[in-house]
Amino acid sequence: MQKIVLAAALVCALVACSPKSEDESQSSPTQSTTSSAAPNAQEPHAREMNPPAPPQNELPSARIGEAAPPEIQVEVTEYAIRIPPQIPAGHQTLTITNSGKEKHGLVLESDGHEYALPEPLARGAKGSLNVDLKPGTYNVYCPVPGHKEKGMSTTVVVK
Repeated sequence: MQKIVLAAALVCALVACSPKSEDESQSSPTQSTTSSAAPNAQEPHAREMNPPAPPQNELPSARIGEAAPPEIQVEVTEYAIRIPPQIPAGHQTLTITNSGKEKHGLVLESDGHEYALPEPLARGAKGSLNVDLKPGTYNVYCPVPGHKEKGMSTTVVVK
């Protein structure tokens, strides 16, 4: 019996120490493990260490949104309105800058459509007006009493 054990140990030692002709790390197959347990099955204490995360709501910044409406620069001063003579129809943002010394406002009106700053802008102030312009000709003026009469009005064509 001792001879058989000794012979088996000698064979194992020879097999383990025999030189290989190629590197096993490059020729051996990739090892993977499989488990017969359900994917969600965990040890009882694993939930304490890795609690399940609550479902996340979609964040506004993660959504692909619509393109921002084009921004159109408008300047108001004594007694003039500098606005492009032609503006594309659709959703637009008018950024109004008061470069004058007095308060000035802005109104656009055409065929029952009227858009206006909620209040006049103080000297050096800026305001935004989001509009959905339909095609047509718009009268643009400053609603501050007396300013329209002093020439603070113009027209804009929306196409």
